[in-house]
Amino acid sequence: MVIIVCEIAYWETGACFWKELNSVKNTLTGTIVVGLLAALSLGSAAQAQVVLTTGPAFHPFYVSTSPTHGNYDHVQDGGGNVGPGGSLDGTPLIAAYCVDLFNPVYTSSTYTTSMVTTDGTVFGNSVANAGSVAWLITTFGATATSPDEENALQGAIWRTLYGSNFEVDGADNVKTGNTSGMISAYQSYITALGANTAPVSSVDWISPAGGPPLPQGYTIAQGLVGLRAGASAAPEPGTLALLALGPIAGVAVRRRRSK
Repeated sequence: MVIIVCEIAYWETGACFWKELNSVKNTLTGTIVVGLLAALSLGSAAQAQVVLTTGPAFHPFYVSTSPTHGNYDHVQDGGGNVGPGGSLDGTPLIAAYCVDLFNPVYTSSTYTTSMVTTDGTVFGNSVANAGSVAWLITTFGATATSPDEENALQGAIWRTLYGSNFEVDGADNVKTGNTSGMISAYQSYITALGANTAPVSSVDWISPAGGPPLPQGYTIAQGLVGLRAGASAAPEPGTLALLALGPIAGVAVRRRRSK
């Protein structure tokens, strides 16, 4: 079992292990969006308990953050789309991405008492720029299938959540480490996003619970935004025009951190 950590971590014997930084966690208390609520079509702001199963994907890529967001300088964060191979109450997930940079979730695991909502919140907290995040997932969640593309989409989601406090190395700064394909796809996703938004109810906001024990010092798992099979939305004409201008074809990109 592999733990995907959105906090500083390190590689050892092929797995990503958690490394606790209490000072960072204290700095970030109250400033980050945490948790994972998956939205069910049960009406406005509805929420329900569901069984979440995460897929196996795990692809690290390099990121940096500002002093107010941990001051991480060129560290690897765990990436990948944990949707494929996973499900919500038995319905396959096309995509599931992190909406919290600083909490852990396990891949290839079952969370039996997870909560899902339709109002853009996870663990009761509003997700920043939730409409923009929903647009990224409904537009690219089904087509971002390579490790680079998945990491790029995760990077775009984090950039949307944290703004200039979060950087994909090599795209938002001059640091190295990420592939050219990942950087190219990330830039294309950001350009395509622009001011676009989608209804927050078009995706699942998931708060995983009832899964494997969390690492010491954590009280909640990592929040996710998910897209279930049959729920993807077609890009608008303006989106297609933007993508035609960018180097999106044939490139790969996307997501998370480890040291």
